[in-house]
Amino acid sequence: MDVCTQHDYKTVAIAAARIAGTILEKHFSKRVGLDDGSEALTRWTHAEERRAEQVLVKTIQRAFPTHAVLTEDNGWPTSRESPYTWIIDPLDGTVNYAHGVPVFCISIALEENGRIVLGVVYHPIRRDMFVAEAGQGSWLNGDPIHVSMVDNLDRALLATGFGYDVRDSREQEDPAHGAAFAKQAQGIRRTGVVALDLCCVASGRFDGFWERHLDPWDTAAAALILTESGGLVTDYQGEPFSIFGSELLASNGIIHEAMQAVLATPGDLRREPRVPLTMQIVYESSDAFKTAYVQNLSRGGLFIQALSPLPRGTSLKVTLPFADPPRVVEVEGVVTWVHSAVTPDRGMPGMGVKFTEIAPDDWAFIECLVASILDGPANAEETHQSLPYGVPSIL
Repeated sequence: MDVCTQHDYKTVAIAAARIAGTILEKHFSKRVGLDDGSEALTRWTHAEERRAEQVLVKTIQRAFPTHAVLTEDNGWPTSRESPYTWIIDPLDGTVNYAHGVPVFCISIALEENGRIVLGVVYHPIRRDMFVAEAGQGSWLNGDPIHVSMVDNLDRALLATGFGYDVRDSREQEDPAHGAAFAKQAQGIRRTGVVALDLCCVASGRFDGFWERHLDPWDTAAAALILTESGGLVTDYQGEPFSIFGSELLASNGIIHEAMQAVLATPGDLRREPRVPLTMQIVYESSDAFKTAYVQNLSRGGLFIQALSPLPRGTSLKVTLPFADPPRVVEVEGVVTWVHSAVTPDRGMPGMGVKFTEIAPDDWAFIECLVASILDGPANAEETHQSLPYGVPSIL
């Protein structure tokens, strides 16, 4: 049983953020001599990010060994012993860090039974520590913060961003939205650091922010900091925001409807299609490969191999036909992360689907399946069960 208080969680999160921030700041200047865009620079940046992540995860797991941890590289958490999940981004602003731009941060959120209860965002260069607790308000370096009182778009300073796949995106609305806001707002900024942008809205430095196709670790902590400072976070239509959703619209609350009106352009593609998929069940010979898929499945989701992954935020209905024992499991889910073919270092192309709806008896069946695979024969040819894997066919 977890006997720690929310104060303990906050203390550990702040300490972890400071330690990781010290590491990132210390190594920030060591990029000297590495050519921009070189493989060596990419490897160096990834190594520093992993160094910070390891410190964060180790610090948190030492204090709370039963808690689950979600990061970009680790995928879905494996623990089911606790209602708590830590959602971590060890380096938001990776590109800035690689190019020597001193704008990056560490983001740490704590989720309790699906609800974010703690958010910490730390900017090591400025020593800015943003903290929020659910129902307790937000602070910057110990002082309470509040959103701005700007009540008109023409006096608003806004921020936005776009994903790394913008050049390959089928969507043309993001540039149109930027042009529309540029005509109506006082100014637009793009820092490339989502968590800091949201914290700037929370502290009144910015008045609004919009972006789509973000990851949970980008927004979990900062969205709480913003709402606890009096701001508003929704999707583009004004519906409740989800860290697994495809859109984020944040503001001081006063100009929110005006920003929604700008985003409500005709012929939009914001509502991602509901795509039925049929997953083929196949055997795999590699025990390590098989185990990785079981872990993905047991974390409340699955990985779908696809040469052209669907965009993050796409809602899915997945049918999983099992042969032995015969059973068909239907799962509702949403695409929460993508491995594209242009980033082979992150594995095969495909997408991670987070379960959003699954019948209790189907979930019990999947858990039994996972247990049977992990405890069963090592040779896949000797087992009668297999994993959801293969190129999905769109019905």
